Amino acid sequence: MDWNWGPVIAYSTEAFRSYARVRLKTGDKVSVRSYEPYNVEDKYSLNRPLPYTGGDLDYVRAVINTFRKMDYSLQAMDIELKTAIPVGTGLSPSAALCVSVAHALSVACSFALSPVELANIAYVADGIVKSLNGRVAPPQRHTWEEWSEKKILEMLNLIHASKF
Repeated sequence: MDWNWGPVIAYSTEAFRSYARVRLKTGDKVSVRSYEPYNVEDKYSLNRPLPYTGGDLDYVRAVINTFRKMDYSLQAMDIELKTAIPVGTGLSPSAALCVSVAHALSVACSFALSPVELANIAYVADGIVKSLNGRVAPPQRHTWEEWSEKKILEMLNLIHASKF
């Protein structure tokens, strides 16, 4: 089921892939760089919660924020992204980005998360950004105020307990 509550047919193909590479470093800075066809960059400090800017890389911020809400300790890192999934085709490039970043971050930080845990982290991150940008169809659409800290923590606790 997708964010519009419609049916989804899962399909894997070599033609459409999303890649993320995470390299840990010292300090508290995160840098994110996306290569062709989406050349965008983002930089921020891990010393504070990461605000959402409305940019294309908010999905990466949401994945990092989701890990942090689940009390995973993160350190400075460089994240490189590459995707061959076209935007606007219904192939969920944002979901693929969230999954690839969550997996790369988990591997780099030795978190040893299961595929279900990674998928749930990506699902929450993708949903938060989609909700903030108004891309979840009513009545599922939420404002940031409706995504209260309490609701987010409840959702993350369910995921962490593998009940979501």
